[in-house]
Amino acid sequence: MVSDKPLPGFVNGLSKSQRTRKKRRKNNFSFALISFLTIILGILMAVSSYSAERSSDVSIAGQQQPYVVYGYVYYPNGTVAQNVPVNITNARTGNWTINYTNENGYYQVDLANMDGGYADGDLIYVNVTVDKYWGSNSTVVNTSATSAVEVDVHLQETTPELNSILFLVDIMIIIMLLKKEVIL
Repeated sequence: MVSDKPLPGFVNGLSKSQRTRKKRRKNNFSFALISFLTIILGILMAVSSYSAERSSDVSIAGQQQPYVVYGYVYYPNGTVAQNVPVNITNARTGNWTINYTNENGYYQVDLANMDGGYADGDLIYVNVTVDKYWGSNSTVVNTSATSAVEVDVHLQETTPELNSILFLVDIMIIIMLLKKEVIL
């Protein structure tokens, strides 16, 4: 015959040592969970602090100081490229703008006016494609050194191989822009 009454020293079918181990496991799990959440919170705070620090590197009352990328575009023979589109892209933000050269082959863009602005260390690409010519150059934003940087572009004649590469790059840019629009 089986009794419904627990044996002496047992509560709810568990011995005192089993209850103690169960309580410790529960306490250990709670401690581990709290530790994990504290670490995650610390990481998130560090990342947001770093992002806020980078985005406010050059801000004045919520507005960024001007940081101008300017330069000249030249054909292979050394003449200036007049009225050609110049694409300026911030690699960190993915934002870009197009400006045109003037009659002297000169272009100028203030990065503070671009969506997403800029921060020290941002990689800025300057690309020009016109007719059968292509050229590119880049710079890194360094506000401690200057508030403007010259980035000249010397065009070269494209070859069929380069045209194929440029076509693939254009396709990748279009895909990235479409993904960006879908995500936003």
